[in-house]
Amino acid sequence: TEPHRTRTRQILKAHPNVKKLIGQKNPATFWYILGCVSLIVGMAWLLRDQPWWAVVAAAWFIGAFPAHTLFVCIHEAAHNLIFRKPWQNILAGIFANLPTVFPTAISFKNFHIKHHAFQGVHELDADLPDWYEARLIN
Repeated sequence: TEPHRTRTRQILKAHPNVKKLIGQKNPATFWYILGCVSLIVGMAWLLRDQPWWAVVAAAWFIGAFPAHTLFVCIHEAAHNLIFRKPWQNILAGIFANLPTVFPTAISFKNFHIKHHAFQGVHELDADLPDWYEARLIN
């Protein structure tokens, strides 16, 4: 069975008040995006003349937190959960993606929505490992 639906039913049975939150938009998320992008860009500017080990330490101990937050925000934008209009969510996802090296927000949205629509279908669910990956790690 599809685990997202099963888990949703379990949560709603235990906590029926959660139902009103499903699909609700939260434009305040964009402030987190703005803050995290600003923090990462600001750190990059402040560390521009520092030795490599200081850059790595700052990325590891500080930058990982806003970077992960931005990925979560890209996920929310992929589900159109930040703004009411899809194009605004697309722009929010692209903006959240700015500090990373590779532009992934739009392709993530395409693959992630496909994952929800075809969960467990090996040829269509991008979250499943490919056959060679599964064999490689047993």
